[in-house]
Amino acid sequence: MEGNKQKWKANFEKNEQWNSKSARKTQAKEAEVILKWLLALHLPRYEILEVGCGNGYLGEIIVRELSKMNLPFLYHFTDLLP
Repeated sequence: MEGNKQKWKANFEKNEQWNSKSARKTQAKEAEVILKWLLALHLPRYEILEVGCGNGYLGEIIVRELSKMNLPFLYHFTDLLP
């Protein structure tokens, strides 16, 4: 387990706390996929919990897009790191 923690920490530092251009580009692509999946559910209200939100950029994109569409939603972010 300790080896995995060290690899995770090294990747975290390499990607500037998941805030590098590369990490944000990946998060933007993930957000597109997640938004398509969410919208396909056709829910009257979206209640979303993101566990392990990292820098919060993925959630920021989803919140921004749902807001643009005037869809009712509640979005909670959580992460172990500040």
